[in-house]
Amino acid sequence: MGKRKRRKKGRARGCLLVFLTIIICVVSLHYVQYKWTALHVPYGEKIKENDYDWSRLTIDEKGRKQYTNQEDESAFVGIDVSKYQGDIDWGKVKNDGIEFAIIRGGYRGAGNGEIVLDEKFLENIQQAADVGIKIGVYFFSQAITEAEAIEEANFLLEHTKEYTITYPFVFDMEEFVTEENRIDTLTIAERMAITHAFCDTIQASGKKVMIYGGNSWLLYRLQPSEIQQYDLWLAQYSGEPSYPYQFQIWQYSDAGMVDGIATKVDMNLSFYDYSKNEDNETERTGD
Repeated sequence: MGKRKRRKKGRARGCLLVFLTIIICVVSLHYVQYKWTALHVPYGEKIKENDYDWSRLTIDEKGRKQYTNQEDESAFVGIDVSKYQGDIDWGKVKNDGIEFAIIRGGYRGAGNGEIVLDEKFLENIQQAADVGIKIGVYFFSQAITEAEAIEEANFLLEHTKEYTITYPFVFDMEEFVTEENRIDTLTIAERMAITHAFCDTIQASGKKVMIYGGNSWLLYRLQPSEIQQYDLWLAQYSGEPSYPYQFQIWQYSDAGMVDGIATKVDMNLSFYDYSKNEDNETERTGD
């Protein structure tokens, strides 16, 4: 009986050791991945890093992130919305401290490839404009050719020509889990050609353009040196960003609560003052 008990205790110790080893490996992997993301320069490129001082990042009484640069200029507080936020009371949104909104203009179907106008777009853009909220627009792309990307850009331009768009026109191509995903097999070169086609079409119209993406998308699905010619909107839900290069807007949460919106909403900080976007120039609010 005593020998069997010792064998059981030995197996228990062995299982505990294996469990602890797995935990240590997982934690170490996440740490290495974080440091690799922060320090690694893909493709051996030399790209200027951003100079934001994240020690100046704070949380206000509403639980929202705030950033103030060394000149005591505050980053601008914003949201991005689509039909999924339902009916929005834009007066309440503005009174709750929201300074800008990036509104989805449309999307291309992942399966059939058809372009669809966001069903709340015209209502959102008109009502946001009526209360004086600064507006940007984005298109959720599933383009697989340059021609389709140009079509998406022109679609966005056509449906915004009656409005003052202060913030950028945003190209949003991203990975998502679905049985039908037209962009799965695109190479980096193909994604870059499509991205350039959209962005260059917007720029040719005299408008400001921006690329949206998560950390890994901007680093490893696109060419980091090439996208630096455009403004970037980083999506990273963390205490502070680890994306090492320059970006202008940070989407830091997908679970914000704003008066006038019944659902959770994406929260953003803009480090550039796009309201001074005269002659397609931007003024910086971050460091």
